Amino acid sequence: MAANSHKPSDKEASASALQNSKPPKPENGCTRTFNETVTEVAELIIAPVVTPGETKTTCIGNPRFLDRLPSIKEKCSFIVAQDLCAQFDVTFDAVPSTGQTGVICGRPGMGECRTHGGCTQPISFYRENMGVTLALIAKAGGELILGKEGHGLSLIVTPANAEAVLSFRTTSPPAPVTQPLAQQYQLLYAQLLTAQLNGLNGAKCSFAEEAIEAAHTFLAESPEEGSSKAAEIQSPLSLYNEGFAPGCPKDCD
Repeated sequence: MAANSHKPSDKEASASALQNSKPPKPENGCTRTFNETVTEVAELIIAPVVTPGETKTTCIGNPRFLDRLPSIKEKCSFIVAQDLCAQFDVTFDAVPSTGQTGVICGRPGMGECRTHGGCTQPISFYRENMGVTLALIAKAGGELILGKEGHGLSLIVTPANAEAVLSFRTTSPPAPVTQPLAQQYQLLYAQLLTAQLNGLNGAKCSFAEEAIEAAHTFLAESPEEGSSKAAEIQSPLSLYNEGFAPGCPKDCD
């Protein structure tokens, strides 16, 4: 008698088809790095290992005669204990895997895709996405100089102070102390840093290069008390970062 055969349901057949189907491998795309801090937990077990060494026997005194056979045992035993410290290394690692995947549909448009590197971002983007900011600073060698090192009111931006600069909290010095110059220089530092980050991210144009160079020169030549031209110098940088500069990439949004 033949065994009963199981005919898959429509739902099972559909699930099997999805598992067996493989999406076409994209020719172009982008790769991003993500991270998450996790706590790994493991139960560590220490098992006892007691190994007796070689037995050495020694005669004690002379032999003697006994009148009768005493009570004897097959073996003698006793219990010993020893404190010790067990030292060992434990390696913690992690294996990533993906969970549910899908797509979020946006607005359709005509023409080729505009890459992320071909557009500009404002100050707020780099302040709120410090992972991107720090990666670009690392790409530049670990620091970005606003101005000329050691001259005027120039500033060296590193991972330690990048967020403060983008939050208009550059320390004084080099920023001027008195208002309104203090506020104007704070904005200039943030706009110049943002412009350099946009350039590192691929949004290049001659307008931006000239505006950035002019800002570097201005900071290097600024007196200790500051200059009233700070607002004028940061204006073209703002146009570029916001995507309004002539002949330059538009903003990413």
